[in-house]
Amino acid sequence: MTIIIGENLHCSRLFKRSGARCQVVGDAVRVLWQDEANEQRSFAVPAAYDGDKIRHVAAALAAAMQTEDQEALAYLCHVVQTQEEAGADVIDVNVDEFSSSPEQNLIAMEHLLGLILEWTELPLAIDSSSTEILALGARQMQEAGRIFILNSASQERPQVLELAATHGGGAVVSAAGGMLPNNAEDRLDALRPLVQQAQAAGLPLTKLFLDPLVLPVAVDCSQGPGFLEACRMLREEFGPEVHITGGISNVSFGLPERQLLNLCFLRIAEECGLDAAIFDPRQLALPKDTPDAFLDAAKDVLLGKDDFAMNFLAIVRQ
Repeated sequence: MTIIIGENLHCSRLFKRSGARCQVVGDAVRVLWQDEANEQRSFAVPAAYDGDKIRHVAAALAAAMQTEDQEALAYLCHVVQTQEEAGADVIDVNVDEFSSSPEQNLIAMEHLLGLILEWTELPLAIDSSSTEILALGARQMQEAGRIFILNSASQERPQVLELAATHGGGAVVSAAGGMLPNNAEDRLDALRPLVQQAQAAGLPLTKLFLDPLVLPVAVDCSQGPGFLEACRMLREEFGPEVHITGGISNVSFGLPERQLLNLCFLRIAEECGLDAAIFDPRQLALPKDTPDAFLDAAKDVLLGKDDFAMNFLAIVRQ
C-alpha cells in the first residue's frame, strides 16, 4: 500500500477572500468550515493575514497563538483529523509562510507541533526550507518519542541527513539542486551521492524517501515520463527497502481538472515503483462516472503524448 503523506497543513494554503470559504462582515473576514457534525463554524482572520487571498492555516495558527482563539484551534485540529480520516498515513507540517521572520516561524513550528502531537498519533513530516526549523522539529519529535520524517535533504543541504540520523528519524531525499533535472538520469545522478551519504550517516534504506521531483507537464511534456522512468530506475537500483515519493500535485500546475490529473499520475507512478506520495488524501477517489475518454486524455498528457496538453484542453472545453 502506498504511504500517503497528507499535504494540507501548510501555511501557504490559500482561500479567495471573495470565495465560498470566506465570509466578509464589514472590514473583517472569517474563514468558514464544517465540523464532523456538519455544523458550520468559523474563526476570525487576524488583520495581518487579511487580503485578496487568505492563508487560512497561517491565519488560524496566528489566531491560536495570539489570543488562544478556540475556533481557530478547532479549525487546525479539523485540518489534521480530516486528513487522517481520509487515509493519510503521515501528516506533513510546514510553517515557512507563517511569517517573514525566521524567529517567528521557529516559534510557530514549535507551537503547532505541540498541538498536533495531542491531536493525532500519526507520524509527522517536518517540512521546511529552514534547517533550523527541521532541527527544532527533530528534537521535539525525539523528545515526544514519535516517528517522524524530515523534508528534505538535498545536494544543497546534506546536513539534514545527519539531523535525521542523530534524532532517530527518516528523511525525504530530494533531487532538487542547482539545476532542475531534465530526465530520469539527471534525477538519479542527484540522488545517488545522497543515498551514499545517508548510509554513511547511519540511515538505513528503510528510512529514506527518495524524491526524483515531480515537475509540471504543462510547460515540458517530458517531465511526466522523466519522473516515472526515474521511479523505475530507483526501484531497480535500490531494491524494495527504500521508499520512493514525490509531490504528485506538482504535475498538474497550470492545467484544469487537477484532481483527475493528480490521481491518474499517482496510479501510474505506483506501477513504476512509487510507494509513498505527498498528496491530498481527500482527493483519492474520482467520480465513478468519469468518462474513459477523459481518463485516456489525462494519461496521454502525463505520459508525454500530448504536447502542451492541447488535446486534453480541447476535451475539457467540450
